[in-house]
Amino acid sequence: MRNSTENRKKLRRYLKALFSSHSRLVVIRVDLHLGKDSLMSVAQAKEAYQHIVNRCHQDYQTYMEGADLDKGFDTDAMQSFQLMMTERDKFLNAMRRKYEKKMVGYVWAMEFSASGHYHIHVCFFFNGAMVDGDKHSWLAQETCDFWKQTTEGNGYSFNCNRKQYDTPACGIVEYHDAQKINYLITSLDYLAKNTQLVRVKSAKGKTFNTGRMPGTRLPGSAGRPRSKASAVIDEDF
Repeated sequence: MRNSTENRKKLRRYLKALFSSHSRLVVIRVDLHLGKDSLMSVAQAKEAYQHIVNRCHQDYQTYMEGADLDKGFDTDAMQSFQLMMTERDKFLNAMRRKYEKKMVGYVWAMEFSASGHYHIHVCFFFNGAMVDGDKHSWLAQETCDFWKQTTEGNGYSFNCNRKQYDTPACGIVEYHDAQKINYLITSLDYLAKNTQLVRVKSAKGKTFNTGRMPGTRLPGSAGRPRSKASAVIDEDF
């Protein structure tokens, strides 16, 4: 719970810094997976979910009893975690090279799915002065295609920008649009949620992070003030 709270605070600080440097952001959200096997039926999905719940209880009990961390844990899940870490880092590095100054930040979170493997939720932020925000869905799809390319065809993805939501957080977000910023914060809080026990065995690896904190504008520098965005984004919530 403490990690979840700290991650949410970090998100707010990160957004404040982004809006301090850019008056308009173009936001895209994608979910990234590896090695899609086959679609499960509802019954199969429920069975897989129950298996994971039971396994989590078992692993937690084993851990609390002081078991060796190299024994009693799901080897397949650990291999999935390590593979996803490798592909994630390769993809983010490739995205930075591909978009250079156009992409100004990102937030990602790794999650364990009902299929028994890890996947990644990613939110990318682009400079609205350099990217056509009206084509945000196309940009998100280009990112999904790029994920498949960097994983040599092993990756598949979901383009969240294509879906119409009642509380839209994707696309163009202006620094003065309090409602859209609040929608964005709510959407990003999902990435920092604490709904599962994510344990990493015999490896150091994060399950949540942001891009590098952007430099803030100096007092008296040219450009419009971003006080409205700062007032909306409460770090202490």
